Amino acid sequence: MTDNEIFPFDDRFRDYLTDESRHQGKAESISFPESEADIQALVRELNRQGSAVTIQGGRTGIAGGSVPEGGHVMNLSRMNRVVGFSRYPGMDAAAAAARNGVGNFGKADGAGDNANPAALLHVEPGLTLLDLQSEIARLKPEEVFSALPALFWPPDPTETSATIGGIAACGSQGPTAGYYGKMGNFVEQIRVVDARGEVREICRGAESVSFNGVKTDLVDIYLGSEGRSGIITQVTLRLLPKPAAMWGIAFFFPSVSESLAFAEALQSFTGCPDGAGIAASEYIDERSLQVIEEFKTVLPNIRDLPPIPRESRALIYVELHGSSEDAVEEIAEQLLETAADTGSDPDKAWALSGESEVRKIQAFRHAVPESINLKIDQLRNESQKETGSGAEICKLGTDMTIPGISFSTLFERYRDDLARKNLDGAVFGHIGDNHLHVNILPSDLAEFAAGQELIESWGAFAAEYGGKVVSEHGTGTLRKKLFLRHTNQEILAELKRIKVLYDPEGFWNPSLTL
Repeated sequence: MTDNEIFPFDDRFRDYLTDESRHQGKAESISFPESEADIQALVRELNRQGSAVTIQGGRTGIAGGSVPEGGHVMNLSRMNRVVGFSRYPGMDAAAAAARNGVGNFGKADGAGDNANPAALLHVEPGLTLLDLQSEIARLKPEEVFSALPALFWPPDPTETSATIGGIAACGSQGPTAGYYGKMGNFVEQIRVVDARGEVREICRGAESVSFNGVKTDLVDIYLGSEGRSGIITQVTLRLLPKPAAMWGIAFFFPSVSESLAFAEALQSFTGCPDGAGIAASEYIDERSLQVIEEFKTVLPNIRDLPPIPRESRALIYVELHGSSEDAVEEIAEQLLETAADTGSDPDKAWALSGESEVRKIQAFRHAVPESINLKIDQLRNESQKETGSGAEICKLGTDMTIPGISFSTLFERYRDDLARKNLDGAVFGHIGDNHLHVNILPSDLAEFAAGQELIESWGAFAAEYGGKVVSEHGTGTLRKKLFLRHTNQEILAELKRIKVLYDPEGFWNPSLTL
Protein backbone atom coordinates (compact mmCIF):
# COMPACT_ATOMS: atom_id res chain seq x y z
CA MET A 1 0.00 0.00 0.00
CA THR A 2 1.21 3.51 -0.79
CA ASP A 3 1.22 6.27 1.79
CA ASN A 4 -1.27 8.39 -0.15
CA GLU A 5 -3.63 5.56 -1.07
CA ILE A 6 -7.38 6.11 -0.72
CA PHE A 7 -9.22 3.07 0.68
CA PRO A 8 -12.95 2.43 0.26
CA PHE A 9 -14.53 2.33 3.69
CA ASP A 10 -15.27 -1.17 4.99
CA ASP A 11 -15.39 -3.07 8.30
CA ARG A 12 -11.61 -2.86 8.72
CA PHE A 13 -11.99 0.84 9.44
CA ARG A 14 -15.11 0.79 11.60
CA ASP A 15 -13.25 2.22 14.61
CA TYR A 16 -12.56 5.39 12.62
CA LEU A 17 -16.26 6.26 12.60
CA THR A 18 -16.25 7.36 16.23
CA ASP A 19 -14.20 9.04 18.96
CA GLU A 20 -14.38 9.25 22.77
CA SER A 21 -17.80 10.91 22.50
CA ARG A 22 -19.21 7.52 21.38
CA HIS A 23 -21.03 9.33 18.57
CA GLN A 24 -21.15 7.21 15.40
CA GLY A 25 -20.62 8.61 11.89
CA LYS A 26 -20.25 7.41 8.32
CA ALA A 27 -17.71 7.75 5.52
CA GLU A 28 -17.03 6.59 1.97
CA SER A 29 -13.23 6.42 2.06
CA ILE A 30 -10.18 6.79 4.31
CA SER A 31 -6.44 7.49 4.03
CA PHE A 32 -3.38 7.41 6.33
CA PRO A 33 -0.80 9.87 4.98
CA GLU A 34 2.73 9.69 6.36
CA SER A 35 4.08 13.01 5.13
CA GLU A 36 3.07 16.49 4.10
CA ALA A 37 3.66 15.52 0.48
CA ASP A 38 1.21 12.61 0.90
CA ILE A 39 -1.39 15.05 2.19
CA GLN A 40 -0.88 17.36 -0.77
CA ALA A 41 -1.35 14.50 -3.24
CA LEU A 42 -4.43 13.24 -1.39
CA VAL A 43 -6.03 16.69 -1.23
CA ARG A 44 -5.59 17.24 -4.97
CA GLU A 45 -7.09 13.85 -5.78
CA LEU A 46 -10.00 14.27 -3.36
CA ASN A 47 -10.65 17.69 -4.82
CA ARG A 48 -10.79 16.14 -8.27
CA GLN A 49 -13.29 13.57 -6.94
CA GLY A 50 -15.37 16.27 -5.22
CA SER A 51 -15.06 14.56 -1.84
CA ALA A 52 -15.03 16.63 1.36
CA VAL A 53 -12.52 15.69 4.11
CA THR A 54 -12.83 15.08 7.84
CA ILE A 55 -9.47 15.33 9.63
CA GLN A 56 -8.61 12.88 12.41
CA GLY A 57 -5.78 12.42 14.88
CA GLY A 58 -5.99 10.20 17.94
CA ARG A 59 -9.83 10.32 18.06
CA THR A 60 -9.73 11.27 21.74
CA GLY A 61 -12.17 14.16 21.36
CA ILE A 62 -15.41 14.17 23.37
CA ALA A 63 -17.49 16.40 21.09
CA GLY A 64 -17.49 14.33 17.89
CA GLY A 65 -15.18 16.71 16.03
CA SER A 66 -13.33 13.93 14.22
CA VAL A 67 -16.45 11.87 13.52
CA PRO A 68 -17.20 11.96 9.77
CA GLU A 69 -20.67 12.55 8.36
CA GLY A 70 -19.88 11.23 4.90
CA GLY A 71 -17.03 11.89 2.47
CA HIS A 72 -13.41 11.07 3.20
CA VAL A 73 -11.53 10.53 6.49
CA MET A 74 -7.89 11.63 6.57
CA ASN A 75 -6.25 10.12 9.64
CA LEU A 76 -2.91 11.69 10.64
CA SER A 77 -1.83 9.19 13.31
CA ARG A 78 1.10 8.00 11.19
CA MET A 79 2.55 11.51 10.98
CA ASN A 80 4.05 11.22 14.46
CA ARG A 81 7.65 12.30 14.21
CA VAL A 82 9.76 15.01 15.80
CA VAL A 83 11.12 17.08 12.93
CA GLY A 84 13.68 19.26 14.69
CA PHE A 85 14.84 21.04 17.84
CA SER A 86 16.46 24.46 18.28
CA ARG A 87 17.26 27.20 20.78
CA TYR A 88 14.62 29.91 21.03
CA PRO A 89 15.96 32.90 19.05
CA GLY A 90 17.39 35.63 21.24
CA MET A 91 16.41 33.97 24.52
CA ASP A 92 19.03 33.33 27.14
CA ALA A 93 17.98 30.06 28.78
CA ALA A 94 19.19 31.00 32.25
CA ALA A 95 17.18 34.22 32.05
CA ALA A 96 14.15 32.25 30.84
CA ALA A 97 14.44 29.92 33.82
CA ALA A 98 14.74 32.84 36.22
CA ARG A 99 11.71 34.56 34.71
CA ASN A 100 9.60 31.43 34.69
CA GLY A 101 7.84 32.41 37.92
CA VAL A 102 4.21 33.08 38.58
CA GLY A 103 2.41 35.40 40.95
CA ASN A 104 -0.91 34.66 42.58
CA PHE A 105 -3.36 31.96 41.57
CA GLY A 106 -4.56 32.14 37.98
CA LYS A 107 -2.37 35.11 37.10
CA ALA A 108 0.81 34.26 35.28
CA ASP A 109 3.44 36.99 35.02
CA GLY A 110 2.68 39.28 32.11
CA ALA A 111 -1.11 38.99 32.44
CA GLY A 112 -1.24 35.34 31.44
CA ASP A 113 1.72 35.65 29.07
CA ASN A 114 4.01 33.37 31.05
CA ALA A 115 5.59 32.03 27.88
CA ASN A 116 9.32 32.61 28.32
CA PRO A 117 10.53 29.81 26.05
CA ALA A 118 14.03 28.43 26.00
CA ALA A 119 13.72 26.16 22.96
CA LEU A 120 11.57 25.21 20.00
CA LEU A 121 10.47 21.71 19.02
CA HIS A 122 9.07 21.04 15.54
CA VAL A 123 6.65 18.10 15.46
CA GLU A 124 4.17 16.43 13.15
CA PRO A 125 0.46 16.56 14.10
CA GLY A 126 0.04 12.85 14.88
CA LEU A 127 2.56 12.85 17.73
CA THR A 128 0.75 12.05 20.99
CA LEU A 129 1.12 14.10 24.14
CA LEU A 130 2.68 11.09 25.89
CA ASP A 131 5.24 10.62 23.12
CA LEU A 132 5.94 14.36 23.12
CA GLN A 133 6.78 14.21 26.82
CA SER A 134 9.05 11.22 26.19
CA GLU A 135 10.75 12.90 23.25
CA ILE A 136 11.43 16.06 25.26
CA ALA A 137 12.96 13.95 28.03
CA ARG A 138 15.14 12.12 25.50
CA LEU A 139 16.42 15.37 23.98
CA LYS A 140 18.69 15.87 27.01
CA PRO A 141 19.03 19.53 26.13
CA GLU A 142 21.78 20.06 28.69
CA GLU A 143 24.00 17.94 26.42
CA VAL A 144 22.99 19.74 23.24
CA PHE A 145 22.95 23.29 24.56
CA SER A 146 24.85 23.50 27.83
CA ALA A 147 22.90 26.51 29.12
CA LEU A 148 19.50 24.86 28.79
CA PRO A 149 17.74 23.29 31.79
CA ALA A 150 15.26 20.44 31.60
CA LEU A 151 12.29 21.49 29.45
CA PHE A 152 8.54 20.85 29.13
CA TRP A 153 5.50 21.92 27.11
CA PRO A 154 2.96 23.46 29.54
CA PRO A 155 -0.42 22.61 27.91
CA ASP A 156 -1.70 19.44 29.59
CA PRO A 157 -5.23 18.36 28.63
CA THR A 158 -4.70 15.16 30.74
CA GLU A 159 -5.46 12.78 27.85
CA THR A 160 -1.92 11.68 27.02
CA SER A 161 -3.02 9.78 23.90
CA ALA A 162 -4.34 13.02 22.38
CA THR A 163 -2.29 14.19 19.39
CA ILE A 164 -0.56 17.56 19.19
CA GLY A 165 -2.46 18.37 16.00
CA GLY A 166 -5.76 17.62 17.72
CA ILE A 167 -4.80 19.67 20.78
CA ALA A 168 -3.91 22.59 18.51
CA ALA A 169 -7.01 22.24 16.34
CA CYS A 170 -9.37 22.14 19.35
CA GLY A 171 -7.53 24.72 21.45
CA SER A 172 -7.33 22.20 24.28
CA GLN A 173 -5.84 23.55 27.50
CA GLY A 174 -6.23 21.37 30.56
CA PRO A 175 -5.97 22.14 34.27
CA THR A 176 -2.88 24.39 34.15
CA ALA A 177 -4.20 26.96 31.67
CA GLY A 178 -5.10 29.41 34.44
CA TYR A 179 -1.45 29.46 35.50
CA TYR A 180 0.54 29.26 32.27
CA GLY A 181 -2.00 30.78 29.89
CA LYS A 182 -3.77 29.50 26.80
CA MET A 183 -2.37 26.78 24.59
CA GLY A 184 -1.59 29.26 21.80
CA ASN A 185 1.09 30.88 23.99
CA PHE A 186 3.17 27.78 23.34
CA VAL A 187 2.81 27.51 19.55
CA GLU A 188 5.43 29.46 17.60
CA GLN A 189 4.59 28.38 14.06
CA ILE A 190 2.40 26.05 12.02
CA ARG A 191 2.44 24.62 8.53
CA VAL A 192 -0.94 24.23 6.86
CA VAL A 193 -2.13 22.55 3.67
CA ASP A 194 -5.08 24.34 2.09
CA ALA A 195 -7.96 22.96 0.00
CA ARG A 196 -5.88 23.27 -3.20
CA GLY A 197 -3.06 21.20 -1.76
CA GLU A 198 -0.76 24.18 -1.30
CA VAL A 199 1.47 24.53 1.79
CA ARG A 200 1.53 27.69 3.86
CA GLU A 201 3.99 28.37 6.69
CA ILE A 202 2.60 30.74 9.32
CA CYS A 203 4.90 32.18 11.99
CA ARG A 204 3.53 33.88 15.09
CA GLY A 205 3.75 37.65 14.83
CA ALA A 206 4.34 37.67 11.07
CA GLU A 207 0.77 38.11 9.87
CA SER A 208 -2.54 39.15 11.38
CA VAL A 209 -6.17 39.44 10.33
CA SER A 210 -9.12 41.33 11.71
CA PHE A 211 -11.50 39.22 13.80
CA ASN A 212 -14.53 41.02 15.19
CA GLY A 213 -12.66 44.30 14.88
CA VAL A 214 -9.59 43.05 16.75
CA LYS A 215 -6.17 42.49 15.19
CA THR A 216 -5.59 38.73 15.58
CA ASP A 217 -2.47 36.69 14.88
CA LEU A 218 -3.08 34.39 11.92
CA VAL A 219 -1.71 31.44 13.92
CA ASP A 220 -4.58 31.90 16.38
CA ILE A 221 -7.12 31.82 13.56
CA TYR A 222 -6.16 28.20 12.93
CA LEU A 223 -5.70 27.16 16.55
CA GLY A 224 -9.06 26.11 17.97
CA SER A 225 -10.73 26.13 14.55
CA GLU A 226 -11.16 22.31 14.56
CA GLY A 227 -9.66 22.03 11.08
CA ARG A 228 -12.37 24.11 9.39
CA SER A 229 -9.85 26.14 7.37
CA GLY A 230 -7.05 23.72 6.56
CA ILE A 231 -5.00 20.81 7.80
CA ILE A 232 -2.09 21.45 10.16
CA THR A 233 0.90 19.39 9.00
CA GLN A 234 3.54 20.63 11.43
CA VAL A 235 3.54 22.50 14.75
CA THR A 236 6.47 24.36 16.27
CA LEU A 237 6.16 24.25 20.04
CA ARG A 238 7.65 26.65 22.57
CA LEU A 239 9.32 24.72 25.39
CA LEU A 240 9.79 26.23 28.84
CA PRO A 241 12.25 25.42 31.63
CA LYS A 242 10.62 22.80 33.81
CA PRO A 243 9.61 23.92 37.32
CA ALA A 244 12.29 23.02 39.83
CA ALA A 245 9.65 21.94 42.34
CA MET A 246 6.28 20.29 41.83
CA TRP A 247 3.72 19.11 44.40
CA GLY A 248 0.31 17.53 44.05
CA ILE A 249 -2.18 17.46 46.95
CA ALA A 250 -5.59 15.79 46.98
CA PHE A 251 -7.89 17.11 49.74
CA PHE A 252 -10.93 15.06 50.77
CA PHE A 253 -14.06 16.65 52.27
CA PRO A 254 -16.82 15.01 54.34
CA SER A 255 -19.46 17.45 53.07
CA VAL A 256 -20.22 19.31 49.86
CA SER A 257 -20.56 22.67 51.64
CA GLU A 258 -17.07 22.37 53.12
CA SER A 259 -15.57 21.49 49.75
CA LEU A 260 -17.26 24.48 48.13
CA ALA A 261 -15.92 26.78 50.84
CA PHE A 262 -12.38 25.56 50.12
CA ALA A 263 -12.90 25.95 46.35
CA GLU A 264 -13.86 29.58 46.82
CA ALA A 265 -10.92 30.09 49.18
CA LEU A 266 -8.66 28.84 46.37
CA GLN A 267 -10.18 31.31 43.93
CA SER A 268 -9.30 34.22 46.22
CA PHE A 269 -5.97 32.85 47.45
CA THR A 270 -3.18 35.47 47.45
CA GLY A 271 -0.46 33.77 49.45
CA CYS A 272 1.89 32.70 46.67
CA PRO A 273 5.51 33.83 47.03
CA ASP A 274 7.48 35.00 44.02
CA GLY A 275 8.44 32.18 41.72
CA ALA A 276 5.69 29.76 42.71
CA GLY A 277 1.96 29.34 42.42
CA ILE A 278 -1.09 27.12 42.17
CA ALA A 279 -0.73 25.57 38.72
CA ALA A 280 -4.04 23.68 38.84
CA SER A 281 -7.08 23.33 41.08
CA GLU A 282 -9.62 20.66 40.23
CA TYR A 283 -13.00 19.79 41.76
CA ILE A 284 -14.23 16.17 41.73
CA ASP A 285 -17.68 15.45 43.17
CA GLU A 286 -18.91 12.37 45.01
CA ARG A 287 -20.55 10.76 41.97
CA SER A 288 -17.30 11.09 40.02
CA LEU A 289 -15.44 9.37 42.86
CA GLN A 290 -18.01 6.55 42.88
CA VAL A 291 -17.60 5.95 39.15
CA ILE A 292 -13.81 5.87 39.51
CA GLU A 293 -14.12 3.25 42.26
CA GLU A 294 -16.46 1.20 40.08
CA PHE A 295 -13.88 0.98 37.25
CA LYS A 296 -10.65 1.24 39.24
CA THR A 297 -9.65 -2.36 38.58
CA VAL A 298 -9.57 -1.76 34.80
CA LEU A 299 -7.63 1.51 35.03
CA PRO A 300 -4.03 0.39 35.65
CA ASN A 301 -2.61 3.87 36.17
CA ILE A 302 -4.49 4.37 39.44
CA ARG A 303 -4.48 0.88 40.97
CA ASP A 304 -1.62 1.69 43.34
CA LEU A 305 -3.18 4.80 44.85
CA PRO A 306 -4.66 4.47 48.36
CA PRO A 307 -8.42 3.93 48.69
CA ILE A 308 -10.62 7.02 48.80
CA PRO A 309 -11.75 7.75 52.39
CA ARG A 310 -15.27 6.34 52.82
CA GLU A 311 -16.80 9.52 54.16
CA SER A 312 -15.58 11.65 51.22
CA ARG A 313 -18.24 13.73 49.49
CA ALA A 314 -15.77 15.60 47.29
CA LEU A 315 -12.10 15.78 46.35
CA ILE A 316 -10.17 18.91 45.44
CA TYR A 317 -6.84 18.43 43.71
CA VAL A 318 -4.25 21.21 43.86
CA GLU A 319 -1.01 21.20 41.90
CA LEU A 320 1.84 23.52 42.89
CA HIS A 321 4.76 24.57 40.67
CA GLY A 322 7.70 26.71 41.68
CA SER A 323 11.33 27.65 41.32
CA SER A 324 12.24 26.11 44.70
CA GLU A 325 11.01 23.52 47.17
CA ASP A 326 10.84 26.17 49.89
CA ALA A 327 8.48 28.36 47.87
CA VAL A 328 6.17 25.45 47.02
CA GLU A 329 6.23 24.18 50.59
CA GLU A 330 5.19 27.63 51.81
CA ILE A 331 2.05 27.49 49.67
CA ALA A 332 1.35 23.87 50.65
CA GLU A 333 1.44 24.72 54.36
CA GLN A 334 -1.03 27.57 53.87
CA LEU A 335 -3.39 25.39 51.83
CA LEU A 336 -3.26 22.53 54.34
CA GLU A 337 -4.25 24.97 57.06
CA THR A 338 -7.04 26.48 54.97
CA ALA A 339 -8.34 23.02 54.04
CA ALA A 340 -8.36 21.99 57.69
CA ASP A 341 -10.30 25.14 58.58
CA THR A 342 -12.94 24.18 56.01
CA GLY A 343 -13.33 20.57 57.18
CA SER A 344 -10.68 18.50 55.39
CA ASP A 345 -8.61 16.15 57.54
CA PRO A 346 -4.94 16.84 56.63
CA ASP A 347 -3.97 13.33 57.76
CA LYS A 348 -6.14 11.86 54.99
CA ALA A 349 -4.85 14.11 52.20
CA TRP A 350 -2.65 12.65 49.47
CA ALA A 351 0.44 14.86 49.25
CA LEU A 352 3.11 13.90 46.73
CA SER A 353 6.19 15.78 45.55
CA GLY A 354 8.36 15.42 42.47
CA GLU A 355 7.23 15.03 38.88
CA SER A 356 7.02 11.23 38.83
CA GLU A 357 4.94 11.13 42.01
CA VAL A 358 2.67 13.99 40.95
CA ARG A 359 1.96 12.10 37.72
CA LYS A 360 0.16 9.50 39.83
CA ILE A 361 -2.42 11.99 41.06
CA GLN A 362 -2.67 13.52 37.59
CA ALA A 363 -3.58 10.04 36.39
CA PHE A 364 -6.33 9.94 39.01
CA ARG A 365 -7.72 13.24 37.71
CA HIS A 366 -7.75 11.86 34.17
CA ALA A 367 -9.42 8.69 35.42
CA VAL A 368 -12.56 10.76 36.04
CA PRO A 369 -13.56 11.29 32.37
CA GLU A 370 -12.05 7.93 31.44
CA SER A 371 -14.24 6.03 33.91
CA ILE A 372 -17.29 8.11 32.98
CA ASN A 373 -16.81 7.09 29.35
CA LEU A 374 -16.73 3.44 30.46
CA LYS A 375 -19.90 4.03 32.46
CA ILE A 376 -21.64 5.47 29.39
CA ASP A 377 -20.65 2.37 27.41
CA GLN A 378 -22.09 0.20 30.16
CA LEU A 379 -25.38 2.11 30.30
CA ARG A 380 -25.77 2.06 26.52
CA ASN A 381 -25.14 -1.68 26.36
CA GLU A 382 -27.58 -2.34 29.20
CA SER A 383 -30.26 -0.24 27.52
CA GLN A 384 -29.85 -2.10 24.25
CA LYS A 385 -29.98 -5.46 26.03
CA GLU A 386 -33.07 -4.61 28.10
CA THR A 387 -35.09 -2.51 25.65
CA GLY A 388 -33.59 -3.14 22.24
CA SER A 389 -32.83 0.59 21.94
CA GLY A 390 -30.18 2.99 23.16
CA ALA A 391 -27.50 2.80 20.48
CA GLU A 392 -27.86 6.59 20.14
CA ILE A 393 -26.72 7.17 23.73
CA CYS A 394 -23.38 8.99 23.64
CA LYS A 395 -21.41 11.55 25.62
CA LEU A 396 -23.60 14.16 27.33
CA GLY A 397 -21.10 16.55 28.87
CA THR A 398 -20.66 20.28 29.25
CA ASP A 399 -17.66 22.47 28.47
CA MET A 400 -19.01 25.76 29.83
CA THR A 401 -17.15 28.55 31.60
CA ILE A 402 -19.48 30.77 33.66
CA PRO A 403 -17.43 33.37 35.57
CA GLY A 404 -20.30 35.72 36.44
CA ILE A 405 -21.45 33.85 39.58
CA SER A 406 -19.87 32.20 42.61
CA PHE A 407 -18.46 28.69 42.34
CA SER A 408 -20.91 27.46 45.00
CA THR A 409 -23.91 28.90 43.16
CA LEU A 410 -22.82 27.28 39.90
CA PHE A 411 -22.19 23.86 41.44
CA GLU A 412 -25.48 23.89 43.34
CA ARG A 413 -27.36 24.91 40.19
CA TYR A 414 -25.98 21.89 38.36
CA ARG A 415 -26.72 19.45 41.18
CA ASP A 416 -30.22 20.85 41.83
CA ASP A 417 -31.12 20.67 38.14
CA LEU A 418 -29.94 17.06 37.90
CA ALA A 419 -32.01 16.14 40.96
CA ARG A 420 -35.06 18.00 39.66
CA LYS A 421 -34.90 16.05 36.38
CA ASN A 422 -34.15 12.81 38.28
CA LEU A 423 -30.95 12.36 36.25
CA ASP A 424 -27.71 10.72 37.29
CA GLY A 425 -24.65 12.88 36.68
CA ALA A 426 -21.05 13.57 37.69
CA VAL A 427 -19.54 17.03 38.11
CA PHE A 428 -15.83 17.79 37.92
CA GLY A 429 -13.49 20.35 36.43
CA HIS A 430 -11.44 23.50 36.79
CA ILE A 431 -12.09 25.68 39.82
CA GLY A 432 -10.16 28.76 38.77
CA ASP A 433 -12.52 30.07 36.10
CA ASN A 434 -15.76 28.25 37.08
CA HIS A 435 -15.16 25.75 34.29
CA LEU A 436 -16.99 22.66 35.52
CA HIS A 437 -17.74 19.66 33.31
CA VAL A 438 -21.12 18.05 34.01
CA ASN A 439 -21.45 14.53 32.58
CA ILE A 440 -24.98 13.15 32.51
CA LEU A 441 -25.30 9.35 32.78
CA PRO A 442 -28.57 8.34 31.07
CA SER A 443 -29.86 4.80 31.45
CA ASP A 444 -32.25 4.97 28.48
CA LEU A 445 -33.26 7.16 25.55
CA ALA A 446 -35.84 9.09 27.59
CA GLU A 447 -33.16 10.14 30.08
CA PHE A 448 -30.81 10.91 27.19
CA ALA A 449 -33.40 13.30 25.72
CA ALA A 450 -34.00 14.88 29.14
CA GLY A 451 -30.26 15.37 29.52
CA GLN A 452 -30.04 17.13 26.16
CA GLU A 453 -32.80 19.50 27.24
CA LEU A 454 -31.02 20.22 30.51
CA ILE A 455 -27.74 21.04 28.77
CA GLU A 456 -29.68 23.37 26.48
CA SER A 457 -31.00 25.23 29.53
CA TRP A 458 -27.46 25.50 30.93
CA GLY A 459 -26.33 26.98 27.64
CA ALA A 460 -28.90 29.75 28.00
CA PHE A 461 -27.80 30.20 31.62
CA ALA A 462 -24.14 30.52 30.57
CA ALA A 463 -25.00 33.10 27.91
CA GLU A 464 -27.06 35.10 30.43
CA TYR A 465 -24.02 35.43 32.72
CA GLY A 466 -21.55 36.22 29.96
CA GLY A 467 -20.01 32.77 29.88
CA LYS A 468 -18.87 30.46 27.10
CA VAL A 469 -20.81 27.34 26.13
CA VAL A 470 -17.69 25.82 24.55
CA SER A 471 -14.32 26.50 26.16
CA GLU A 472 -11.63 23.91 25.38
CA HIS A 473 -12.98 20.77 23.71
CA GLY A 474 -14.40 22.24 20.52
CA THR A 475 -17.96 22.35 19.25
CA GLY A 476 -17.67 19.11 17.30
CA THR A 477 -20.90 17.74 15.91
CA LEU A 478 -22.45 17.26 19.35
CA ARG A 479 -22.22 20.86 20.56
CA LYS A 480 -22.60 22.73 17.29
CA LYS A 481 -26.30 23.52 17.71
CA LEU A 482 -25.76 24.61 21.32
CA PHE A 483 -22.89 26.84 20.21
CA LEU A 484 -24.96 28.40 17.43
CA ARG A 485 -27.90 29.18 19.71
CA HIS A 486 -25.94 30.72 22.57
CA THR A 487 -23.01 32.54 20.97
CA ASN A 488 -22.90 36.22 20.11
CA GLN A 489 -24.13 36.79 16.55
CA GLU A 490 -21.17 39.04 15.71
CA ILE A 491 -18.77 36.25 16.67
CA LEU A 492 -20.70 33.72 14.59
CA ALA A 493 -20.64 36.06 11.61
CA GLU A 494 -16.87 36.41 11.91
CA LEU A 495 -16.37 32.64 12.18
CA LYS A 496 -18.45 32.13 9.03
CA ARG A 497 -16.49 34.87 7.23
CA ILE A 498 -13.19 33.20 8.11
CA LYS A 499 -14.52 29.86 6.87
CA VAL A 500 -15.49 31.35 3.52
CA LEU A 501 -12.17 33.20 3.28
CA TYR A 502 -9.98 30.12 3.79
CA ASP A 503 -12.27 27.31 2.61
CA PRO A 504 -14.80 28.76 0.14
CA GLU A 505 -15.74 25.35 -1.29
CA GLY A 506 -16.43 23.74 2.12
CA PHE A 507 -13.75 21.10 1.58
CA TRP A 508 -12.66 20.71 5.23
CA ASN A 509 -14.71 19.09 8.00
CA PRO A 510 -18.14 19.88 6.48
CA SER A 511 -20.08 18.53 9.49
CA LEU A 512 -18.48 21.25 11.64
CA THR A 513 -19.41 24.15 9.37
CA LEU A 514 -21.32 26.73 11.41
